[in-house]
Amino acid sequence: GARLGTSKTSISYHFQSKEGLVQEVYDQALAFSETALQKAESEGTGRSALLAFVRAHIEAHARSLMGQRAPLALLGDLPILPSAVTDFTQPRYKALIHGIYALFLRGRSDGSINVPSAHASCFFILNILHWLPRWLGSVRLPDQEAETLALLDVLERGIAQPGLKPWSRPINRDGGPTLEGIFDAKTRNAMKR
Repeated sequence: GARLGTSKTSISYHFQSKEGLVQEVYDQALAFSETALQKAESEGTGRSALLAFVRAHIEAHARSLMGQRAPLALLGDLPILPSAVTDFTQPRYKALIHGIYALFLRGRSDGSINVPSAHASCFFILNILHWLPRWLGSVRLPDQEAETLALLDVLERGIAQPGLKPWSRPINRDGGPTLEGIFDAKTRNAMKR
């Protein structure tokens, strides 16, 4: 409480339990991501929408590191939270994951994204979002904009040199792990491999 400039009693007045406090923290992070996704969906292409969604998170974490906004909870930590919290947050997080996945499908449909697996690409974006605060914390403040542009460039163009990236045939994922598998440790490890 002292670091927050308040007492434990004040915190207990607003939150009846630790789970209530944790739920509020994750609710705010989900609300931010849901709003960022909704705004991004208005972009012209799937690629521009995906980049806008990631940029919104980069900017929020950068502002947090500068003390200009409260930090966002890392949504990748949901599987380890108490069930009282995950019962509330997990459906919203799944909907968010499906929204990100839909941006990849939209991009493949409109020709702005060329990835063989929308599932693997969605997993990649979720990992980027999870590591953003740590990565940005390691970047000197004067370099953050240039580093942000470099990250967005990797997302937009990939790591192949221009002209060397061949067109990829989409992977048929019927019968494979679902996006909900992100909440299962064995499935997450299989997706990483």
